[in-house]
Amino acid sequence: MNEKNTNKNSVISQKDLNKNERLKFNNLGTILIFTGFMITLVCYIYFSSGNAKVNQQIAYTNELQKLTERVEKNSYLAQSANKDAFIELNESAKSIDNILLILKKGGSLDDNTIKIDPIQSEVNKLNNVKSSWESNKALLNTLVTQSNSLFDLKVNIDKANDNNQRIIDSTYNLQKSVAQLGSPRYNMIVQEIILLLNRVLNSNNILFSGENFSLTNGYSLVKDMKAVNQLLMVLMNGSEVYDIAPITNQVVLEHIKSLQLVYYPYSISISKVAENVPTLNSAKELAKIIALESNTISAQTEELKSAFIEELPRLKLRFYASIFGLLVTLTGFIVLLSSLKKIRDNLAKRKHELEKTQANEKAVDELREQVKFLAADDLTKEISNSDKYVKT
Repeated sequence: MNEKNTNKNSVISQKDLNKNERLKFNNLGTILIFTGFMITLVCYIYFSSGNAKVNQQIAYTNELQKLTERVEKNSYLAQSANKDAFIELNESAKSIDNILLILKKGGSLDDNTIKIDPIQSEVNKLNNVKSSWESNKALLNTLVTQSNSLFDLKVNIDKANDNNQRIIDSTYNLQKSVAQLGSPRYNMIVQEIILLLNRVLNSNNILFSGENFSLTNGYSLVKDMKAVNQLLMVLMNGSEVYDIAPITNQVVLEHIKSLQLVYYPYSISISKVAENVPTLNSAKELAKIIALESNTISAQTEELKSAFIEELPRLKLRFYASIFGLLVTLTGFIVLLSSLKKIRDNLAKRKHELEKTQANEKAVDELREQVKFLAADDLTKEISNSDKYVKT
């Protein structure tokens, strides 16, 4: 009976011991691990998310600057009736509108880009960019509305240029044949025709290449073309003003007619070109203003980008905080491992003490069994003592 009680007490003691040791897990190490883990998790999530969003904002400002430069370049090409330039202007304008909208209201351009939050701290800088862009976009729209006129202008100039070489060749043949007539007056008129044609051809060539082409030059161009026709008629019909008789030489007349034949469509095309000089000048002026506005937008965008870049060091504080949380977590593990080691040592020590107590109790019980005969006054039996049960 005593042995059973002893074993029962031993089991209870062992359970109490394990229970007490398990309770010791709720210590400083566990608290440090939990706290450090939460700091690491929260700070790193905020750092990673914030850093990605700011870098995406910087990417948007870089794209804005590229698009602005593209607008500037294509506005100059557009004044030369370059169709691809007008297409790129429209595409660039749409892209700029989309990026500015995303920066203001948040979101992303597509599924492949990171969603950003609406700009809060740099609203004024963004509004400056947006205001300048709205002004520039109005100029772009005006330039785009002139595209058809510029295309027609380019077509007529190309048609005129197609006849340039034939006009030069025909004029050379006329000059050569008239020289054979030996008339200074005829030669003088041909030289004047050559002078006027050179001026017309040069005016045609500088229409798109020059910064502007004044209305006076346009009127002079038309006047010079009419003068060429009039002088050709003088050679054919004679003139009292120039004091010359009509040319009767068939070779010269054939050269005059040949020149008239190639010059007529040329003069028609150039007349249409001259009519569109105001449109051309307007396009050139718009291109210059757009270029200036684009430089302003680019500078304002650079200020906005700089503000975003300045946010990156502040975001690194979250990263450093996450590292701190990680260190706290590691410290918690070290403390916990140290605590577990102490627990294991204590468990081993207490187990040893418990085993010693149990052995002593068993030895006492056996000794009691051996001395029972004394109660019956039987002194013939020998009492034994075993040290294996009695631990010291």
